[in-house]
Amino acid sequence: MKSFMRFLAGAALGFLVLSSGCKTITIRTILRSDDSLVRQITVAGDSTGIGDTGYPIRLHEPWSVSKVRDENDNNTYIYTISSSFSDIDELNEEIEYRGDSLQVNSSAELTKRFCWFYTFYRYQETFYAFSPFNDPPLKEYLSPEEFQLYQSGIDSSEIKDKVEAYAEENFYNAFANALIKVAANHPELSLTSADIEGCKEEIIDTFNEWVFTSEDVMAALLSAGDSLLHPLRPLTDYRAEFSELDSTFSRYFALLEKIITEGYRVEVEMPGRIFDNNANKTITRKMAAWEFETDQFHLADYTMWVESRRLNLLPTIITVLLFCFGLIAIYTSWRRSRRQKLAEQGISWSDRKKFIFKWPISIIFIILGGWLMFAFLQLFILFNIEPAILWLDIFTATPEENALFVFLVLLGLLLVVTGLWHLVLFFRERKNSAQ
Repeated sequence: MKSFMRFLAGAALGFLVLSSGCKTITIRTILRSDDSLVRQITVAGDSTGIGDTGYPIRLHEPWSVSKVRDENDNNTYIYTISSSFSDIDELNEEIEYRGDSLQVNSSAELTKRFCWFYTFYRYQETFYAFSPFNDPPLKEYLSPEEFQLYQSGIDSSEIKDKVEAYAEENFYNAFANALIKVAANHPELSLTSADIEGCKEEIIDTFNEWVFTSEDVMAALLSAGDSLLHPLRPLTDYRAEFSELDSTFSRYFALLEKIITEGYRVEVEMPGRIFDNNANKTITRKMAAWEFETDQFHLADYTMWVESRRLNLLPTIITVLLFCFGLIAIYTSWRRSRRQKLAEQGISWSDRKKFIFKWPISIIFIILGGWLMFAFLQLFILFNIEPAILWLDIFTATPEENALFVFLVLLGLLLVVTGLWHLVLFFRERKNSAQ
């Protein structure tokens, strides 16, 4: 886990020494076409239970818990908790986003758009920034390109320096604002906001050199303030008046201690085939995956999204049937009308002049049918072979889509055969007439 900022390096090192290693929490969401879903969370723990994690794991109804021994470590078990939900709102109620608390917060969103032949799905899940010191948001501090690189986890010393400077600024502001408020309430300290601001760089430098722990962070900050600002009375005497910030520090460092060695893998299985996403790991026809560390949603929200499409078989069948019935109805109506006209002229149906397309119509049939065959045969091949380029894996077809492709290829073949047959009949009749 990368250090969040230079002045937290000491704390991070202490937490890493106390921890046994990096723990990965796998969160899998299986979405169904009827809007219901299954949520599975997998994490390693000892024989006594799942253990303490930064991610809020529920061990009550409706969640079920199972465990298996880790093949690589007999002292470790792999715990999986899972539950089914009728819709995304029910899931959000269960994971309970609490923006006013220092914890790992997330929420999910699913939108569905029916477009007759296809239904399009978009799933989005956001892990919200958990640092209480993020005003203004990091997104306003970095350029859009830099922010994208930061969230992608790319190791850039330039961006890392900017993020650390941003974190230092916010950390300092939280302490300075609380100190200014206390100084205003106690004139005997003989401290002004200008005095505090004048020592800003020294205060930040002192923070950078201090080794903090979750127990003594406020004492360390006040002692640093005493040594730099030289108030007429020790700031440590007023610690009770920093209770709000003190509580924030305690809860913040307690959370850091839980999650600093945790990593996340989020897997989302979509209804239909995926055609767009911002996943950073393997993408299959129906599943996208993201892997990230807590550092990537420490100071800014981390949003994952994926879009898929599912062929609506019933509307497709209805459309094809209506098209076929329409052609049959037109043909039947034409035959009835022609019979009536021939009867009025005293010509029997068997003596009628056979209907043959004019040659330009036959050519149109051949061209249209050839285009249908070529285009949809291409799509069938493209959607059903292993792509040479990885991102082309989004072009995958369901069995229903393959059936549609085959139907359109056969329809094209029928048009070509019909056009060729009428073209032959046209020129045969012309030859007979000439004789």
